[in-house]
Amino acid sequence: MKRKGTRILAATALVALPLVVGVVAVAQDAGGEDEATTSVSEMESQAQATLTKMRNARKYVQNLLEQARKDKDIIKITCLNDKLTQINVSIRTFEDRMVSLRTAIKTGDQEAISHEYNILSVLGEKVEGLRLEAEACIGEAEGYLGKTEVTVTTPPGEAEMDTTSWVDIGGDVTMRPPPASAAE
Repeated sequence: MKRKGTRILAATALVALPLVVGVVAVAQDAGGEDEATTSVSEMESQAQATLTKMRNARKYVQNLLEQARKDKDIIKITCLNDKLTQINVSIRTFEDRMVSLRTAIKTGDQEAISHEYNILSVLGEKVEGLRLEAEACIGEAEGYLGKTEVTVTTPPGEAEMDTTSWVDIGGDVTMRPPPASAAE
């Protein structure tokens, strides 16, 4: 029995590992400098700038969604609506974490400040990724290719065939499907 519990714990640790590594990486690379050298006021101003970018991303995705609704493209609407919902949740979480960051700053709890700032950084990156995914919802290829036009040319000497008319071969042609079993 003890072995089974160990396996579950190990599997849980492996699943959680990328998230922990992502948070640590952001802590070391927030704005290209180490978190320890970033002052508390810089953290707060960077977090506020990130929130502004997140809100701009929300507006951008809302505009894409409005266009998809005008075009009545249900696939794009569904995809963009999903991305917009995730962005809204991330923004609400970010705003809540901003309150926690400000509380930690007031109390002078360096560990809490670091923790909240790391979470804010991850949320900012998540929204940027969701904005890029929203662009993928509308299809990058459409923006570059435009409308497709097909031109058919016939080699010299060959007669052109009219593919727009139906040729009547006379009588009813009925094809019976093959038997589904050997019993027929």
